[in-house]
Amino acid sequence: MTGKSAGKVTITAKVEDKSDTCTVTVSSSYIYATVVRVQQAYSKWCWSASAEMVDRKLAPSSYKDHYAIVTHVTGKTPPPDVTGSHADMLKALNFTSGYGSGWKSKGIMSAPDCLANLKASRSSAIYIWYIGTTTYHVVVADAYRNSDNTLQIVDLWYWCTGNGRSWYTHASLAIGVNIQSGNNALWNNTYYY
Repeated sequence: MTGKSAGKVTITAKVEDKSDTCTVTVSSSYIYATVVRVQQAYSKWCWSASAEMVDRKLAPSSYKDHYAIVTHVTGKTPPPDVTGSHADMLKALNFTSGYGSGWKSKGIMSAPDCLANLKASRSSAIYIWYIGTTTYHVVVADAYRNSDNTLQIVDLWYWCTGNGRSWYTHASLAIGVNIQSGNNALWNNTYYY
């Protein structure tokens, strides 16, 4: 299910020439814009892997991988293991084939804006700082749960469990929360279309 909520869904399955129909109730309190998780290839490539994840969602047959993204942004071959600035992240997203140019960035996206973005089947890349350090990380928000105002965050770091997916309240991300890849993560910026 992508970009919308639903009530009942009928699924027909054929097993050994027998057709069975079952009805599955899908909770209408979840909004998904599910992305395919891409584990970052190098320690500093969270920004390019996030751009690839968003691009895979928007253009599954013509996406650019994060090696191509880093090469494009840095102009270097082979692509170096470098961090990406805010400008690099926007350049990476505008280079991808999904929406092309037109990506924007802003501070913390409001809960209603997150919900609207996901309802339109658009994931958002979220730039976070680890409080008390000079380290940052980029993750992707790909689902929203209305019942408790939470976002599902897809983390790209190596040791993440559960396919890197975890739920966090909008408020906790705005004031600092422990995520899979580190402690005291503070939502700093949002990249969206």
